[in-house]
Amino acid sequence: MLQSGRYVRVHDAIFRLRKQLAEALGKKYKIGIRGIEVELSQLECRLTTSSGCSKCLI
Repeated sequence: MLQSGRYVRVHDAIFRLRKQLAEALGKKYKIGIRGIEVELSQLECRLTTSSGCSKCLI
């Protein structure tokens, strides 16, 4: 599972992972990666209101 952090967003992490995989597979097997598909994406946010903290899950 990839999680977004303060400095790297999930979509950027996926592109970085793709690049590393492409380099490793290309050197060893002489193949490349054309694309990556994401089947499930989950967004979680925390909201603070005057009555306290609530959590929403999309």
